[in-house]
Amino acid sequence: MQTVTELRAQNTKLTTELDRNKWACFRNKPPEDSAVHIGSSVIRDIDRNKLLNTDIKCLAGVKISDMTREVVQLTNDQYQNIVLVGGGNDCSDTKDATIVINCFKNLISAAKLKAASVTVASICQTQCSIDNVNTPARGICDDI
Repeated sequence: MQTVTELRAQNTKLTTELDRNKWACFRNKPPEDSAVHIGSSVIRDIDRNKLLNTDIKCLAGVKISDMTREVVQLTNDQYQNIVLVGGGNDCSDTKDATIVINCFKNLISAAKLKAASVTVASICQTQCSIDNVNTPARGICDDI
């Protein structure tokens, strides 16, 4: 049986350990305003000096599948927000908006596993009808 002195010492040790670790669950979370913008050359001229807690990953000539690979490589909970800017290069390669939408589904699904908030910027008018891509993309964001 332990003495009162031993129990007090054990209590002090456990209390110290709890105090040291009580915020551990929050230590690995990024700041609430942390973000990464991943996209095509459209984002290359963003002035990084004017951004706080934001990284820019500009991938010239990027396709949606390239952006998906980039998102998958992110550490879980590395960012609170992911902003995706792309799709124009995919639309330049095909007139079939369904192909582009399926690529967006994979991209948005991957991004939602990595961050609390995902934003997809509208694509530019090219070969695909902009409404044939952007309207379904909006629905994907809401559904996933």
